[in-house]
Amino acid sequence: MDFKQFAQKYWQVGAIIIVVIIIGVYFDIRHANKTQPAENSEQTNMSQNEAAVPSSISQAATGTESWEGTLENSNNSAKGNLMLVTPAHTIYIRSGRDFSSLIGKKVNVTYQGTLDSFSLENITAE
Repeated sequence: MDFKQFAQKYWQVGAIIIVVIIIGVYFDIRHANKTQPAENSEQTNMSQNEAAVPSSISQAATGTESWEGTLENSNNSAKGNLMLVTPAHTIYIRSGRDFSSLIGKKVNVTYQGTLDSFSLENITAE
């Protein structure tokens, strides 16, 4: 094998390695975008079985909606640090605000958005 053939194989292998790296970075970026947590610290998470509208939830077409239930500390920190227990469902809420004085009490939770993706407005005692 002469130098010219060696150099040609070297560049071919190098090109293949570069293509593999580019593909790997592309898929890594796509995966990272899908698994990034929401930037809003007030973003609420709900599991699939909680997507149905409970009877204790009032929902308007626009503006602020509200839920009524008992506020508890979360039993699943991956879903949120608080949970609202209604007669029909449990709704997990992630908030940086201190609502510890309302734990165990009946509350009204106001929010904006949809049931799948919403921002917490406030939690007040009934």
